[in-house]
Amino acid sequence: MGAVQQKKKRQEWLDAARTLGITLVVLCHSVEVYDRPVLSGQKRAGMLTWLAENFMLFTGRVGIPLFCVSAERCFFTETFSFP
Repeated sequence: MGAVQQKKKRQEWLDAARTLGITLVVLCHSVEVYDRPVLSGQKRAGMLTWLAENFMLFTGRVGIPLFCVSAERCFFTETFSFP
């Protein structure tokens, strides 16, 4: 009961980074559904479609480290110093 709770200031940029990371991962997984028939040779894709799919797959793979780093920043706010 004697413990004093400190109110931490919320950092909106971390929320935005986590939201962007989640959105990019969902985008990546949704594109894989359309990309699978092209990769297996069942369907042909035009140049514009191929570029759009590859761009979305690339940005989706960026979302995973973005989410992990921003989540780590939320949990580990203490700074460490090494001797």
